[in-house]
Amino acid sequence: ALVGDGPHAAAVLAAPRLLQGALAGVGDFYVYLLSRRLMGPEVARWALLCQLMSWFNFFCAPRTLANSTEAVLSVAALYHWPCFGKTGPCPREEEVEGGALALALGMLACVVRPSGAPLWLAMGARELLQRRRPLNWLFRQVLPVALLVGSISVFLDSWAYWRVGADARGGLPGIPERGQWEWVLAPWNFFRVNVLEGVSANYGTHPSHWYFTQGFPVVAGTFLPVMVLGVRQHWRQGAGLAALALWSVCYHSFIGHKEFRFVLLPLHLLMPYAGAYLSALGGDPVARAKKGTATPRTRASPWRHWVLTMVFAPQVLAGAYFSFVHQRGVLDVMDSLRAGAEAGSVRDVLFLTPCHVIPLYSHMHWDVAMHFLDCSPQLSSVTDSQTEAYRNEEEVYASDPPAYLRARYRGQEAALPSHIVLFAEQVGKVRPFLDERGYRLAHTAFHAHVPADAEYESSGTAEVAVFSKSGNI
Repeated sequence: ALVGDGPHAAAVLAAPRLLQGALAGVGDFYVYLLSRRLMGPEVARWALLCQLMSWFNFFCAPRTLANSTEAVLSVAALYHWPCFGKTGPCPREEEVEGGALALALGMLACVVRPSGAPLWLAMGARELLQRRRPLNWLFRQVLPVALLVGSISVFLDSWAYWRVGADARGGLPGIPERGQWEWVLAPWNFFRVNVLEGVSANYGTHPSHWYFTQGFPVVAGTFLPVMVLGVRQHWRQGAGLAALALWSVCYHSFIGHKEFRFVLLPLHLLMPYAGAYLSALGGDPVARAKKGTATPRTRASPWRHWVLTMVFAPQVLAGAYFSFVHQRGVLDVMDSLRAGAEAGSVRDVLFLTPCHVIPLYSHMHWDVAMHFLDCSPQLSSVTDSQTEAYRNEEEVYASDPPAYLRARYRGQEAALPSHIVLFAEQVGKVRPFLDERGYRLAHTAFHAHVPADAEYESSGTAEVAVFSKSGNI
């Protein structure tokens, strides 16, 4: 919605972040509850501390990303799973009681992010092996929940696509002509497009070992050796959390497109082991919890404080830097543009930045036209000759920026945007067009000390530049 200024606009801007932040807090609490259930209260307190100190959890979990919500739902489902944490056949009373909530949460996690389904297929197979009457569980508990969650998901997705299609054709609420209703199975479309057709590879690929050699080590940071030692010492008490984390990393490794955020859930699953090891520096809390004895600080390691400092200090520093400093330029620019829109000086904006770098209307909420370089991949419905000749808008621009801009606005002087946003490194490439059309530098914003994109932030400190005809925002 384009809501303008005032308290309403501030609420619309803040509400998604506050909601996701609250969900992240719920996820942290469930990590604590799961750790307490498996390893005792002292380990749970340390696991929660590790969760709160994790730089990547602080950086990623509060962001409005599908995998952030998936991680919360998955950890909550594992906590509510009746037989999780028990060896041997599932007790009869737990076969009858509970399970529906865990199943619903796990299925919701798959709806939010379908690539998490292999984790829950593994959990389902494990459960079938533990149940005394597996088919009874499958047909009397799993199928009813699956039908309920799946039906709601399909209906909401179909309604949303119908509504968006109607709005694209000019339809409005209250007007009966909405177009043809089509049933949409979003998880199947996700699997078909990203796995079978490999469209996600258009957004970058990494080798199959990347999560093991770079992705997860970066995400875990100084917690990695602590987690490894914790797994080694407390494998059995962890009830297979390490196996689930390993399985999650493995099946994600088969997909070419990889991102750091995709291993947020394995990070959560391994936090109980980190808590167990750090707690064990003051004794063996897992053994004490199992025996039900008191927990005095006996046999404390003389290196305890040094280890804690070496583990936690880098996490805090990295969390602060990557959350508040690194790549903040695009957000600062959007704040400036929104202020300009409130003042009436920003009419429309052209972003000559890589795809998905600028947050656009989630940070603007004004009736301002905004255009960006399209990087939509070519789908498999076209012919091979079309696929070979296809170049998206971002690729056309990168090959010759001035020629692209002249072609875009040839004979359309009135269509020129009031503001143009791009990385400072690219200014030299489009300077002829900017000078021809009378654009002047209006604003620059620091973006990053270490450039992250070889094409658009190629050298030195990255900055975002804003040009306008008036010379100000």
